[in-house]
Amino acid sequence: MEEKQLYAIDRLEQAKRIILLAKEEMPAARKRIEKQLKKDPNEAKDWYQTLRAYQARLLAALEDCRLSL
Repeated sequence: MEEKQLYAIDRLEQAKRIILLAKEEMPAARKRIEKQLKKDPNEAKDWYQTLRAYQARLLAALEDCRLSL
């Protein structure tokens, strides 16, 4: 039982790190997209893909939280 608790705590700590990182990365990426839309729409598209990757990682972390509780 203790091993399962340690595993759950470890997963929750990993998810916390990912969530906190996304909290900073996602708004910065969004600002970059808005700035690049005016200059180079193709580069904005690349940043949009990056933002989508951050979003997917965030959603996976949230799912890990749900499964670990």
